[in-house]
Amino acid sequence: MLITFDTLQLLVVSLIPLGVYLILLGLVNVLGRPVVLTGRVDSLLLSLAISGLMVTGSISLLVEATPLYRLYTEHPSLPWLLYLLLAAAWVYRSGNYVVVYCTSPQALEEAIRLAAGGMGQQLRPAAGKGKLVLHPAELLVELRPFEALDAATVYVSDRSAVGLLACELRRAYRQLWQLGYRAHWSLAAVLFTVAGSILVAYPTAWLLR
Repeated sequence: MLITFDTLQLLVVSLIPLGVYLILLGLVNVLGRPVVLTGRVDSLLLSLAISGLMVTGSISLLVEATPLYRLYTEHPSLPWLLYLLLAAAWVYRSGNYVVVYCTSPQALEEAIRLAAGGMGQQLRPAAGKGKLVLHPAELLVELRPFEALDAATVYVSDRSAVGLLACELRRAYRQLWQLGYRAHWSLAAVLFTVAGSILVAYPTAWLLR
Protein backbone atom coordinates (compact mmCIF):
# COMPACT_ATOMS: atom_id res chain seq x y z
CA MET A 1 0.00 0.00 0.00
CA LEU A 2 1.49 3.32 -1.11
CA ILE A 3 0.51 6.28 1.04
CA THR A 4 1.33 9.59 -0.64
CA PHE A 5 1.55 12.97 1.03
CA ASP A 6 -1.89 13.91 -0.32
CA THR A 7 -3.58 10.78 1.01
CA LEU A 8 -1.90 11.28 4.38
CA GLN A 9 -3.21 14.85 4.48
CA LEU A 10 -6.70 13.56 3.64
CA LEU A 11 -6.51 11.07 6.49
CA VAL A 12 -5.44 13.79 8.91
CA VAL A 13 -8.27 16.09 7.80
CA SER A 14 -10.77 13.28 8.33
CA LEU A 15 -9.79 13.21 12.02
CA ILE A 16 -10.99 16.79 12.68
CA PRO A 17 -14.42 15.68 14.04
CA LEU A 18 -12.66 13.26 16.39
CA GLY A 19 -10.36 16.07 17.50
CA VAL A 20 -13.31 18.33 18.29
CA TYR A 21 -14.90 15.49 20.28
CA LEU A 22 -11.71 14.96 22.31
CA ILE A 23 -11.37 18.70 23.01
CA LEU A 24 -14.93 18.92 24.29
CA LEU A 25 -14.46 15.79 26.38
CA GLY A 26 -11.27 17.16 27.89
CA LEU A 27 -12.72 20.61 28.58
CA VAL A 28 -15.73 19.11 30.34
CA ASN A 29 -13.41 17.37 32.78
CA VAL A 30 -11.06 20.35 33.17
CA LEU A 31 -13.98 22.68 34.00
CA GLY A 32 -15.06 20.29 36.75
CA ARG A 33 -18.81 20.45 36.06
CA PRO A 34 -20.57 17.09 35.59
CA VAL A 35 -22.36 16.42 32.32
CA VAL A 36 -25.14 13.81 32.13
CA LEU A 37 -26.12 12.21 28.81
CA THR A 38 -28.31 9.29 27.91
CA GLY A 39 -26.35 6.39 26.49
CA ARG A 40 -27.92 6.83 23.07
CA VAL A 41 -26.90 10.49 22.83
CA ASP A 42 -23.37 9.64 23.96
CA SER A 43 -23.07 6.87 21.37
CA LEU A 44 -24.46 9.13 18.64
CA LEU A 45 -21.89 11.83 19.43
CA LEU A 46 -19.04 9.32 19.27
CA SER A 47 -20.40 7.95 15.98
CA LEU A 48 -20.37 11.48 14.56
CA ALA A 49 -16.82 11.96 15.85
CA ILE A 50 -15.53 9.15 13.66
CA SER A 51 -17.73 10.06 10.70
CA GLY A 52 -14.92 12.09 9.15
CA LEU A 53 -13.35 8.87 7.89
CA MET A 54 -16.52 8.20 5.93
CA VAL A 55 -17.16 11.74 4.67
CA THR A 56 -13.64 12.18 3.24
CA GLY A 57 -13.39 8.62 1.95
CA SER A 58 -10.33 7.98 4.12
CA ILE A 59 -11.81 4.66 5.18
CA SER A 60 -10.44 3.29 1.90
CA LEU A 61 -6.90 3.85 3.20
CA LEU A 62 -7.61 1.60 6.16
CA VAL A 63 -8.85 -1.32 4.04
CA GLU A 64 -6.55 -0.95 1.03
CA ALA A 65 -4.20 -3.72 2.20
CA THR A 66 -7.04 -6.10 3.04
CA PRO A 67 -9.40 -8.30 0.96
CA LEU A 68 -12.13 -5.78 1.78
CA TYR A 69 -10.59 -3.24 -0.61
CA ARG A 70 -11.83 -5.06 -3.73
CA LEU A 71 -15.30 -5.19 -2.24
CA TYR A 72 -15.01 -1.48 -1.43
CA THR A 73 -14.04 -0.55 -5.00
CA GLU A 74 -16.85 -2.64 -6.51
CA HIS A 75 -19.47 -1.36 -4.07
CA PRO A 76 -18.40 2.12 -2.86
CA SER A 77 -21.66 2.62 -0.96
CA LEU A 78 -21.08 -0.51 1.13
CA PRO A 79 -18.85 1.19 3.77
CA TRP A 80 -21.56 3.81 4.34
CA LEU A 81 -24.17 1.09 4.77
CA LEU A 82 -21.98 -0.84 7.23
CA TYR A 83 -21.15 2.34 9.13
CA LEU A 84 -24.81 3.33 9.45
CA LEU A 85 -25.83 -0.18 10.50
CA LEU A 86 -23.09 -0.41 13.13
CA ALA A 87 -23.82 3.09 14.43
CA ALA A 88 -27.54 2.33 14.65
CA ALA A 89 -26.86 -0.96 16.47
CA TRP A 90 -24.48 0.80 18.86
CA VAL A 91 -26.96 3.57 19.61
CA TYR A 92 -29.75 1.03 20.15
CA ARG A 93 -27.59 -1.10 22.45
CA SER A 94 -26.84 1.98 24.58
CA GLY A 95 -30.51 2.50 25.36
CA ASN A 96 -30.21 1.12 28.90
CA TYR A 97 -27.44 3.48 29.98
CA VAL A 98 -26.91 6.93 31.40
CA VAL A 99 -23.40 8.35 31.01
CA VAL A 100 -21.92 10.88 33.44
CA TYR A 101 -18.73 12.78 32.68
CA CYS A 102 -16.66 14.56 35.30
CA THR A 103 -17.83 12.76 38.42
CA SER A 104 -16.33 10.81 41.29
CA PRO A 105 -17.84 7.55 42.58
CA GLN A 106 -18.85 9.32 45.79
CA ALA A 107 -20.57 12.16 43.93
CA LEU A 108 -22.34 9.64 41.70
CA GLU A 109 -23.73 7.77 44.70
CA GLU A 110 -24.99 11.01 46.24
CA ALA A 111 -26.48 12.12 42.91
CA ILE A 112 -28.28 8.78 42.53
CA ARG A 113 -29.71 9.20 46.02
CA LEU A 114 -30.99 12.69 45.18
CA ALA A 115 -32.31 11.55 41.80
CA ALA A 116 -34.20 8.66 43.40
CA GLY A 117 -35.83 11.12 45.80
CA GLY A 118 -36.81 13.34 42.89
CA MET A 119 -38.48 10.33 41.26
CA GLY A 120 -40.37 9.53 44.47
CA GLN A 121 -38.32 6.38 45.00
CA GLN A 122 -36.20 4.97 47.79
CA LEU A 123 -32.85 3.26 47.30
CA ARG A 124 -32.02 -0.12 48.68
CA PRO A 125 -28.95 -2.27 47.99
CA ALA A 126 -29.13 -5.23 45.63
CA ALA A 127 -26.92 -8.26 45.21
CA GLY A 128 -23.75 -7.33 43.35
CA LYS A 129 -21.24 -4.52 43.47
CA GLY A 130 -22.70 -1.09 42.65
CA LYS A 131 -26.22 -2.44 42.20
CA LEU A 132 -29.22 -0.65 43.72
CA VAL A 133 -32.97 -0.97 43.48
CA LEU A 134 -35.35 1.99 43.30
CA HIS A 135 -38.39 1.10 45.38
CA PRO A 136 -41.38 0.83 44.89
CA ALA A 137 -40.78 0.87 41.12
CA GLU A 138 -38.36 -2.09 41.55
CA LEU A 139 -36.04 -0.44 39.05
CA LEU A 140 -32.55 -1.92 39.08
CA VAL A 141 -29.60 0.43 38.52
CA GLU A 142 -25.93 -0.48 38.42
CA LEU A 143 -23.20 2.12 38.98
CA ARG A 144 -20.06 1.57 36.90
CA PRO A 145 -17.47 4.27 37.63
CA PHE A 146 -14.33 4.76 35.54
CA GLU A 147 -12.15 6.71 37.95
CA ALA A 148 -9.21 7.08 35.54
CA LEU A 149 -11.47 9.07 33.20
CA ASP A 150 -13.58 10.76 35.91
CA ALA A 151 -16.63 9.25 34.25
CA ALA A 152 -19.27 6.64 34.94
CA THR A 153 -22.10 4.75 33.34
CA VAL A 154 -25.36 3.87 35.05
CA TYR A 155 -27.14 0.77 33.79
CA VAL A 156 -30.94 1.00 34.06
CA SER A 157 -33.02 -2.17 33.80
CA ASP A 158 -36.02 -0.39 32.23
CA ARG A 159 -35.23 1.64 29.10
CA SER A 160 -38.37 3.72 29.51
CA ALA A 161 -36.94 5.13 32.76
CA VAL A 162 -33.57 6.20 31.31
CA GLY A 163 -34.72 9.66 30.20
CA LEU A 164 -36.34 10.44 33.54
CA LEU A 165 -33.32 9.23 35.51
CA ALA A 166 -30.97 11.30 33.35
CA CYS A 167 -33.13 14.39 33.93
CA GLU A 168 -33.16 13.81 37.70
CA LEU A 169 -29.41 13.22 37.73
CA ARG A 170 -28.84 16.56 36.01
CA ARG A 171 -30.96 18.23 38.68
CA ALA A 172 -29.07 16.35 41.41
CA TYR A 173 -25.67 17.41 40.06
CA ARG A 174 -26.86 21.02 39.88
CA GLN A 175 -27.68 20.78 43.58
CA LEU A 176 -24.25 19.30 44.30
CA TRP A 177 -22.63 22.07 42.24
CA GLN A 178 -24.46 24.71 44.27
CA LEU A 179 -23.21 23.01 47.42
CA GLY A 180 -19.64 23.38 46.20
CA TYR A 181 -18.92 20.05 44.50
CA ARG A 182 -16.10 20.32 41.97
CA ALA A 183 -14.44 17.37 40.28
CA HIS A 184 -10.65 17.42 40.19
CA TRP A 185 -9.17 17.49 36.71
CA SER A 186 -7.44 14.31 35.65
CA LEU A 187 -4.42 13.54 33.50
CA ALA A 188 -6.77 11.87 31.01
CA ALA A 189 -8.66 15.16 30.59
CA VAL A 190 -5.44 17.00 29.76
CA LEU A 191 -4.38 14.29 27.30
CA PHE A 192 -7.79 14.39 25.59
CA THR A 193 -7.57 18.16 25.21
CA VAL A 194 -4.00 18.11 23.88
CA ALA A 195 -4.65 15.25 21.45
CA GLY A 196 -7.85 16.87 20.20
CA SER A 197 -6.11 20.22 19.74
CA ILE A 198 -3.40 18.59 17.62
CA LEU A 199 -5.95 16.74 15.48
CA VAL A 200 -7.81 20.00 14.83
CA ALA A 201 -4.95 22.51 14.61
CA TYR A 202 -2.72 20.72 12.09
CA PRO A 203 -5.30 20.03 9.33
CA THR A 204 -6.91 23.43 9.90
CA ALA A 205 -3.55 25.16 9.37
CA TRP A 206 -2.95 23.04 6.29
CA LEU A 207 -6.38 23.93 4.84
CA LEU A 208 -5.90 27.66 5.47
CA ARG A 209 -2.41 28.01 4.09
